[in-house]
Amino acid sequence: MSDPLEEMTVDRDRWRSLARGHESRLQAERAARSDILSELATHVVTALRGAGYVQINPTGLPVATEETTND
Repeated sequence: MSDPLEEMTVDRDRWRSLARGHESRLQAERAARSDILSELATHVVTALRGAGYVQINPTGLPVATEETTND
């Protein structure tokens, strides 16, 4: 018969390895999602500025942009 402690150690190590692999995949997916959202935000802001939308800060005042400060 095999040693139960050895079997539990092997199981523990296998589960740890699976958990580390899962965590690595999650981190990679989060990084990719962050990159995609950052790129999307850049395109959205550019499109909104091109359409003439004005940014409003949390106090309710318009945010000065490069276009408005050069006028």
